[in-house]
Amino acid sequence: MAKKKIKVSANDIRKSVRTAEQTSKVSEQMMSWVQARRQWFLGVGIGLLVLLVMVWGFGSYEQVRERRAQMQYAHTLAKLANQQNPDAQAWAPLIAELKSLCEQYRGTRAARTAQVDLAQAYLQTGQFDQAIVWDLKNLHDLKADPAARLLAQQRLVMSYRALGKLDEALAECAALLGMTAPGFKREVEWLMGQLYIAKHNDGKAAEHLQKALEQAGTYPADGIIQTGLAQLRQSGAPQPLVPTDSVPQ
Repeated sequence: MAKKKIKVSANDIRKSVRTAEQTSKVSEQMMSWVQARRQWFLGVGIGLLVLLVMVWGFGSYEQVRERRAQMQYAHTLAKLANQQNPDAQAWAPLIAELKSLCEQYRGTRAARTAQVDLAQAYLQTGQFDQAIVWDLKNLHDLKADPAARLLAQQRLVMSYRALGKLDEALAECAALLGMTAPGFKREVEWLMGQLYIAKHNDGKAAEHLQKALEQAGTYPADGIIQTGLAQLRQSGAPQPLVPTDSVPQ
């Protein structure tokens, strides 16, 4: 069987030639455009490469920095090993080391943890002004750590009270009431009672001691709170109203 011949007209050939010429022309234009901007493309490529290297280098540097901070912190904290309640004599030598770690490795997790310990060291050694400085910093830097913020707030109450700044201590107590568990609110109310006694405001003192007595928890014991209320009664302080459902029948 004979093969069928495909006829190609001269018009088709001319169209094919024109198409090939146009394609070639577009390719040449593209090459010219790329060549003209070769330096720009080269600069962008180098810039991206440098950026990637910098990002990788910064990440590696931060990891090394974090590890060094953790090692230094562990070395410092080891000096308090086997001491459940370290006293001023134990904390004093660590202040310089903890402060150096906080400043040298600022921003690392280890440095943020060391800040909490540094405030405790200042409190234990009676340097209440410095304890306040660092605990205010802790409140600002540790917003994502409720436990650390709670500890800082407690210390602020103690530091302000030690310095006779009773209004500031009361303000911190009020903040504590909004962020603590019911069992701890008993202690905070009792602390507020003690602060009002120091301010010679026996009426407010009795009010907070009564609230402490009504809160769940075991510290302070009922006997301690009741003794405080009895002393206020003897001084003639106005007594808080007792709810009718708590009056013995």
